[in-house]
Amino acid sequence: MTGRAGRLRSAVPLTVAVLAALLAALAAASATAAPLGEIHSFPLAPGAAAQAIVAGPEGDMWFTEPEAAAIGRITPAGTITEFKGLKGAPDGIALGPEGNLWFADVGPHMAIGRITPAGEITEFSEGLNYHPYSIARGAEGDLWFTTPSTIGRITPAGQITEYKKGVFETPGAITAGGDGNLWFTVEGTEPAIGRVTPAGEVSEYPIAHKWLEPNAITQAADGSVAFTTASGDNEGGVYEAVVGLVTPAGKIYLSPAERLDAIPAGIATGPDGQLWFAGEGVEPGKSSTIGRVSGELKPEEFPNEAAHYFTAGLAPELEPEGIAPGPDASMWFTNKGQSPAIRWIGTGSPAAAKESPVVAGPGEVGATLTCENAVWNSWAGQQPTTSGFGLDGYTWLLDGAPIAGQSSPSLIVTAPDAGHQISCSVRATYPLLSVVVSATSPAVTIIGPPASTPAVPALLRLPRQSQNVSRRGALHLTLDCSGAPCSGSVRLLARVRERTGKGAHRRTRTVSVTIATASFTGLHLGADSVALKLTSRGLGLLERGAYRLTAPALVSYLTSGSTRASLSGTVELKGTKPKAHR
Repeated sequence: MTGRAGRLRSAVPLTVAVLAALLAALAAASATAAPLGEIHSFPLAPGAAAQAIVAGPEGDMWFTEPEAAAIGRITPAGTITEFKGLKGAPDGIALGPEGNLWFADVGPHMAIGRITPAGEITEFSEGLNYHPYSIARGAEGDLWFTTPSTIGRITPAGQITEYKKGVFETPGAITAGGDGNLWFTVEGTEPAIGRVTPAGEVSEYPIAHKWLEPNAITQAADGSVAFTTASGDNEGGVYEAVVGLVTPAGKIYLSPAERLDAIPAGIATGPDGQLWFAGEGVEPGKSSTIGRVSGELKPEEFPNEAAHYFTAGLAPELEPEGIAPGPDASMWFTNKGQSPAIRWIGTGSPAAAKESPVVAGPGEVGATLTCENAVWNSWAGQQPTTSGFGLDGYTWLLDGAPIAGQSSPSLIVTAPDAGHQISCSVRATYPLLSVVVSATSPAVTIIGPPASTPAVPALLRLPRQSQNVSRRGALHLTLDCSGAPCSGSVRLLARVRERTGKGAHRRTRTVSVTIATASFTGLHLGADSVALKLTSRGLGLLERGAYRLTAPALVSYLTSGSTRASLSGTVELKGTKPKAHR
């Protein structure tokens, strides 16, 4: 960091920043993850037994340790932190829509648990009737889990619902499908693959060969669901371990012609679009393995290529368990055998960021900067979204530290920023992989305003108004600016009720949620409008209120080159009721 006294009040820092941005973009474009098959290991304490693993919201991987009653976090560099204080043994783990990690605690005090990135643990048991096992995030933001007799759902607020109708055997692993439903394995005398809709309707599709018991499941790159099976009691007396495929319509295909050389314990789609599985040797002396098969499995030629195995550095007694893609484009996996560790294997995929974002606009007080031009590589045939999930979005940094409350793509530069460095970070999610990635721009050094341009204060007023909202959530908010053109941001809020606690401590509280945000620059003097779009939650609240909703509005804007101001008011939103079909 450059000292304040040594900073030049000129455009030179901007030229340097542009050059740095070009160099960063070139470096990002050439960056790749680890070579295919390269394995790294980070030891755990002797006797530890890691199980399920998942990518977290901030570039780390999170895993469960049932025997230690702990949740673990590991950084890309291999630094491991354990969080204890659980009431039982955590099993499955998933990333929630709000950025926390959710896990299934099988007991003895069974619960669905939540742990924040800072390690704060909360467990929910009210409404839970059976020991939970596996857990996954659904398309609508709730978490879904399996128990020995039911399929369960828990909201981010902790409300649990269980569904038993249609569940005939023992549900096992669960995953989100590309069709918006949840898919799960069914163990027992009638092995099957099950499906549950967001409304809780359960269907089960039997596996023809009853000796093949499914044990892991994931969404494949082609939109189907892939699962692993294993058994030793088939009609021919030959051990079989195969990969299966189920279409959205429930049609199941198996690959008996291509038996796997290992017992698959976990399966996940990788950044390369391939299906990666962790396998234990099927016979004494046979090595454990990390395997890979095609992630675009066509039923008429299933499988369309043989499995490839990576065994270098994996001992026979390793017993790989869970596996999941990470933000570094590698596959991370756990093991329960000797030499416990968290390991990753390179997929040969490119790094997520192909080109870093840049800060565009004059780097001077009073200007509006925008964060733009981030370019991402495709993983598993998908581009990441920067707005589809709650974790997605923008962060502005002042000398490397986040600026509170600044999460829009643009930022107004104020006088206190002069002489400091401003950069921006973009966070995005690959939906299929449920992996959050980020990229940060080079920094721009801010210079003061020209001495010949005195700052003219701008005054902003929010008139009382009633706005019509289109069916797509679009509306135009009227603002009244005087004195000088106005720049800033606007946020619409709604008050919702949520339930917290349990038992005698259960209570209902009212909280504010954001239903629309927008940034604006250079509003004309007098009445002008800012375009906004309600979120899906905002539209839902509008509909719930019989197509009327009173939304408090918070507006932050620049009054001069040195002062930010804010004002508040209310806006009545009016929706359009859909016409009934005749």
